[in-house]
Amino acid sequence: MKFVYATDLHGDEGKYAKALDLCVTEGAKLLHVGADILPKGYSMQPRQKEFIKKFLPGFIKKCGDKDIKFMAMFGNDDLWTRKPLYRERCGDLIDEKPIDFEGFTFTGYPYVPDYPFGLKTACKYDHKGWKPESYIQIPTEDTEHGLVPIIDVKEYFRKKGTIEDDLRSRKAKPNEIIAIHSPPKLVGLDVCIDGREVGSNAIKEWIEEKQPYMVLSGHIHECPWRTKIRTATIGRTVVVQPGQYLSAAVIDPSRMETMREDYLMRHPWVETSKLIAAVIEADPAGVPDVRIVIL
Repeated sequence: MKFVYATDLHGDEGKYAKALDLCVTEGAKLLHVGADILPKGYSMQPRQKEFIKKFLPGFIKKCGDKDIKFMAMFGNDDLWTRKPLYRERCGDLIDEKPIDFEGFTFTGYPYVPDYPFGLKTACKYDHKGWKPESYIQIPTEDTEHGLVPIIDVKEYFRKKGTIEDDLRSRKAKPNEIIAIHSPPKLVGLDVCIDGREVGSNAIKEWIEEKQPYMVLSGHIHECPWRTKIRTATIGRTVVVQPGQYLSAAVIDPSRMETMREDYLMRHPWVETSKLIAAVIEADPAGVPDVRIVIL
């Protein structure tokens, strides 16, 4: 079974179109867009609602018209208060409901280790005793009333439990392809441009123990430019983290002039029009073949 995996599209309609065209060109039966599927950055609350209402249903229909299945889940930059609207207009999310397709079970786990940025809905501490980095933005939670500051951050995370807690009792099928938005730690898929390794130790240990067929990660856009690594093997499990160019869809048009040439040269993943995707040929009886494509 051949499918296309692209993650961190952040509401970029052009990248969605390129991913679908790639499916058609490759004869893929599935388009898997991972997590962080909705617009982020400026005016993200109304823009995410509009994207689900106006773009995604028509795009998913285009996939279906070409006999291509569409899968997705919400990530740390998707406002989870928009999940009911997504389910109403677009269907199931794989982090909420497993989907069996072409001999595989597709599932998802959306939480990432807490980070310095503001929105905490999809964040948890990695494991008991784990310490987050210092915050550079006010911690907030996505609610029906908008983004609300979190008053007692330690209590907030205590009530949520840890990634390790979530995964401790979670099993994996031998034919399971699971989208885990955070990459595992220490395999070269979680490195920020400044060299910090920000992946999850709990996720790595779960993969080592449970050995699903494949893990599809993302989250750290720039990692492949730092490590030159886009795939790793943990036991029998193949982990794919293709990275992603920054999208023009996250940049306020009024600030586009600040994206100077020297900035772009220092940040090579800021190539706003390009898509990075993995073309994957999966066979339950064998090792998957992964090919990275840049369009």
